[in-house]
Amino acid sequence: EMKRALFVYAKLNPGLTYVQGMNELYAPLYYIFRIDVDEDAREHAEPDAFWCFIDLMTEFRDNYCKQLVGAQYILHRANISLMIKDNSDQGVKATMARLNKLLAKCDPDVHNHLEVSLK
Repeated sequence: EMKRALFVYAKLNPGLTYVQGMNELYAPLYYIFRIDVDEDAREHAEPDAFWCFIDLMTEFRDNYCKQLVGAQYILHRANISLMIKDNSDQGVKATMARLNKLLAKCDPDVHNHLEVSLK
C-alpha cells in the first residue's frame, strides 16, 4: 500500500519523482490512519494518508529536490553504477549541513559527541 501511494505520487510529479526518504514521511501518516479505532476510517487509511502526504510534500518539496550538476560512471567488478551528486542549496544534504553548523555553534559538546559516534 505504501509502495503504491509513493508510485502514484512519483507519476503525478515527474519533475521530482520518488526520492529516498519520502517513505519516512509517508509511513507514519499511513500508520496513524491504519490504527484508527473507527473501522471505516481504517478502510480509508491509504487515500487519507496519501492526501496528507501530498499536503506535506507541498511544504517539504524543496528538501527532496536535487540539482543534478554532474554524473560520474564507476566501473566496479564489471558492474557500472551511476553516482549522482546533490549540490542543491535546499536539499536534504544542505539542510543537514546547516543543522550541523548550527549545532556546532550552539552546543559544541553534543556536536562533538555526534561527530565521534557517527564515524
